[in-house]
Amino acid sequence: MNDESPVLLVLTSPRSTCVWAPDDDASRRVRASLTEAGSSWSASPHHGKNVTDIEIGVDAYSSCQVLADAGFAFAWHPEQHPLNRRSSRLGVRIPGSLDNEGL
Repeated sequence: MNDESPVLLVLTSPRSTCVWAPDDDASRRVRASLTEAGSSWSASPHHGKNVTDIEIGVDAYSSCQVLADAGFAFAWHPEQHPLNRRSSRLGVRIPGSLDNEGL
């Protein structure tokens, strides 16, 4: 990961984990990387055309690892409640998380 890595915004809920790509190209790369790795994902058109739902639990954790390995960086979506910003649930470092120490 470098300063030019596309940043994906992350929003979690009990039913989904969504990543917002900054543009169409990054969105295509997200989905291609997940598909190539055999990860479960779906488009999330009610959130926007560049939003990908990467499921929850171990599926989201695995997908975040795939995306980090593909060169993406992560940040919390502004709507993610501060008390729910726990990157250890996703296995990647996300600035502003309550629990980054172990990652």
